[in-house]
Amino acid sequence: MSTLALIAWLAPGVGALLAVAAGRRAGQAAVIGPTVTAAIGAAALAGAPIAPIDAVGGLMLLLVGGLTATVQSYALRQLANSRGAAQTTALLGVAASGTSVFATAEPFVAIAAGWSVASIAFLGVLAAHRHLPTGPDALRRAIIAFAVADLALWAAVVLDATGAEAGTAIAVLLVIAAAARAAQFPLHGWLVTTVAAPTPVCAFLHAGIVNAGGILLLRQQDVLTASTPAMALAIAIGGVTMVTAALAMAVRSDVKGQLACSTSAQMGFMLMTCGLGAWAATIIHIVGHAMYKAAGFLGAGGAIAEHVRRRTVPLAPAAHTAPAIQAVLSGLAPAAGLALVATAVGAGSEKSVLLVFAWITGAVALWSALRRANTPGEMLAASLVATAMAAAYLLGATGLSEALGLPSADGHPAAAWALVPLAAALSAMLAWRHGGPVRDRLYMRAVRLSRPRPTPHWHLGGDPATRPASAVSGPSTAVAEGGAA
Repeated sequence: MSTLALIAWLAPGVGALLAVAAGRRAGQAAVIGPTVTAAIGAAALAGAPIAPIDAVGGLMLLLVGGLTATVQSYALRQLANSRGAAQTTALLGVAASGTSVFATAEPFVAIAAGWSVASIAFLGVLAAHRHLPTGPDALRRAIIAFAVADLALWAAVVLDATGAEAGTAIAVLLVIAAAARAAQFPLHGWLVTTVAAPTPVCAFLHAGIVNAGGILLLRQQDVLTASTPAMALAIAIGGVTMVTAALAMAVRSDVKGQLACSTSAQMGFMLMTCGLGAWAATIIHIVGHAMYKAAGFLGAGGAIAEHVRRRTVPLAPAAHTAPAIQAVLSGLAPAAGLALVATAVGAGSEKSVLLVFAWITGAVALWSALRRANTPGEMLAASLVATAMAAAYLLGATGLSEALGLPSADGHPAAAWALVPLAAALSAMLAWRHGGPVRDRLYMRAVRLSRPRPTPHWHLGGDPATRPASAVSGPSTAVAEGGAA
């Protein structure tokens, strides 16, 4: 292990702790540590020999360091003089150090240790804000989910240490650990209840902490791909969560709530890429999701200005395209474009997994665009743009896989299973648009998913007076709020 790797691991946590100990004036120095980590990651990505950090690990360090520096810089300004500010700054740095370790270390024990350090540190961040509305419930749910994830990972470590032939059991435990941390069904509720946390905490959580599940499976890809049951489990959990979280997002009226539900859905999509062995797609999703969600949460305050703008600017007329036509066009246009690209570059059946995910990306993008298209010209433009996005996804994933030397998911027999959740999602969207009793049932189910029932009360120091009515009155109040929204 090189000295630079050790510095990359320790810099965010040690730097934040020293900066907080030095007082408010030195607080900005907390961003130096993650900046150093990002720089070392960039060097490893460029090919510098920094054992045990390879190119993929360098990319993860660059992402973790850059994200942490951005969030801490924002937090130092937004949380100045507020309760729990120093604890938040210090523990975000410790969580970044833990994430850096498990994203790049080689010994299984070191990976689990870094994972647990990140878990404990972030639970400490939530504990610092348990006085906020839904704070105690969010902390309780997070403790349960993180405990499941950590116990599963440490169980895998113990099985591996025994030397027994338990490859499938270890792989299944890794999937369980990743799913619990990534807010997957049925442990998805902890993420939704954290929306009352300060904005920088939400940004770090959604852009970094939940991505840990995908990073874990990415780094343990050899173990996962050797077990068909574990890969099938990842596909099943990811597919179910993708559909249910997308429905839950449709009934949330608040910006943070919508972002939380979309995070669960996107993590489900990412888990499916892991289950199908599409590791290039996993990396693209981890990096893209981290950047998008960090920008989304740190800019969530702009929702007020956007609301004012919408009230003063006339709304565009609603689209009149039939939902069935939208569904058919969303599927056929990207498929036709990808068929041409695949033929031109020679990406046949050996790239079936990437083709499936490129098609899903284009179909979802086109579906969203067609909902706002009112003329044939707008529909044509949306189709061309979405098809170009799908083609860029395919070419980018193929190039990334070759550049980083990732194993290929050539001809993976489970690729067709990725179509199941997409078909379910499109069916749910069509039922939603047509209305009737099916929509009513979907709506009530989505409300329950988007506003989980409060957990039994533990004494965690939260003030009951600060909790909203939904946390006291039970699910009936939550449903009423969802219906009113």
